[in-house]
Amino acid sequence: MQDDIRVLYVDDEEGLLELGKIFLEQDTRFTVDISPSAVTSLMSPSLLTYDAIIADYQMPSMDGIEFLKEVRKRSQTLPFILFTGRGREEIVIQAINNGADFYLQKGGDADAQFTELAHKVQQAVARRKSENEIISIFQAVPVGIAVVSNRVLLRVNDRLCTMTGYSREELEGRNTRFLYLNDEDYAAVGRMREEAYEGGRPIEIEIPWLQKDGSTIEVLISAAPIDRSNPMAAMTYSALDITRANQDHRELRATYEQLAATEEELRGQYEALSLSERRLREQFEEITRDKELLKKNESEITAILRAAPVGIGLITSDRVFRRVNDCFCKITGYSRGELIGRNARFLYPDEEEYQLAGKFYTLGDGKGSYDTVETRFLRKDGTIRDVRFFGTPIDPANLSAGNIFVVLDITEEKRRRSACPV
Repeated sequence: MQDDIRVLYVDDEEGLLELGKIFLEQDTRFTVDISPSAVTSLMSPSLLTYDAIIADYQMPSMDGIEFLKEVRKRSQTLPFILFTGRGREEIVIQAINNGADFYLQKGGDADAQFTELAHKVQQAVARRKSENEIISIFQAVPVGIAVVSNRVLLRVNDRLCTMTGYSREELEGRNTRFLYLNDEDYAAVGRMREEAYEGGRPIEIEIPWLQKDGSTIEVLISAAPIDRSNPMAAMTYSALDITRANQDHRELRATYEQLAATEEELRGQYEALSLSERRLREQFEEITRDKELLKKNESEITAILRAAPVGIGLITSDRVFRRVNDCFCKITGYSRGELIGRNARFLYPDEEEYQLAGKFYTLGDGKGSYDTVETRFLRKDGTIRDVRFFGTPIDPANLSAGNIFVVLDITEEKRRRSACPV
């Protein structure tokens, strides 16, 4: 389905304007605005929003050719059709030379005349749309593109300017020799023209180019004739900057060669690793057995801690609880979560007893055991319990690893001794 077409029709004959509007809008795709004056139309802010302009030639204040010139100053692509009763050859030439898309002479059968006019408008709009799409593609593609005739750059896109460092003005109209390092490269690309015509398909070649700043880039050039039936017609060239890709390829090749050079060494290392594989497997199996034993020991220790009728735990060298059993929680009145990670100071009635009990962790026999010490605990409920400590370092060679302790509640024992003095 074709898009709607908005047309501005300018003619000083208002009767013809109304008639033209009626005929054109019989096709529902057309929406026609009319104006009796070219000067007034040029003042309209919506002038360039139309899809096409139809204008008479002979109008007061400004004729159709002058109107066309003013429109072309504002837009080179807006379709413009000169529709006039004047059929002189010089007017036709002026219209075409100044950028009119079509020239159509008034007169004859109105139906046929306006049918032809509608056809010309559709042709002009479709052609301009196609040209605009080609221009958009020409500018949007991420490769340099040039139209070249007789080795002269006729038209280039922005990407080619970026690649070479030259502006469009510095490139267009210039022979391409300045882009090549030497005559041989220039001639090699020149031979692509003949090969492209003979082979009937695009021809590619990798070649270095000189940029404006004197640096060199590597490009992949592809050439194809615009009209294969005419060997003298222009060619379309595309240029892809492959400098980085080639550099990556060279680096990859160098890496590959380096890897190949060390292959023998790696093979020897692999063989050495194979020889030690059995030993590693044996070590792994031994570690697995040790892990299973540790797991079993852990289960046994957990069971002992749970079943023991005395308080048992692990404490760091700075007297922070790492692990305690249920009996120790019962002696202190605190839960395991309230004890783990906490310094033991809060269990002692005062600082003096805390410091006294601390000597338990520093006064050993040097062989991995400590003396027994009696002290008091302040339970969570505020009551005092008499306790006796037994302990041993986890690692006698490294006292900073912490200690294992056993706590016995001797409150009742002391009461009995007090009640029955010897």
